[in-house]
Amino acid sequence: MIFGERFYPTLQKMPPWRHSLFALALATRAYPNFALWCDIKEQQGKREYLHALKQCWCFHYDKYNHVDLEAAYDIIEPLMPTLRVTPLLLMPQ
Repeated sequence: MIFGERFYPTLQKMPPWRHSLFALALATRAYPNFALWCDIKEQQGKREYLHALKQCWCFHYDKYNHVDLEAAYDIIEPLMPTLRVTPLLLMPQ
């Protein structure tokens, strides 16, 4: 596993499509945490988040498709919790 000083140069050397794929993998991995947050806060958005993730995976799966990534982001962006800064940690509002 790569950490610290070896991780960031490796990340910088990646082509843009790999940056996008890496971010998508992180967003997919974060879905269970988002779903739990939605359940605890009784918020909507789990279905929309999954739909946007599926659109983004389709974008990477087939280079000839016509997936609008901005539309997928527009779906996810209002669902993101806002963070308030406290002296010791970041807490979702």
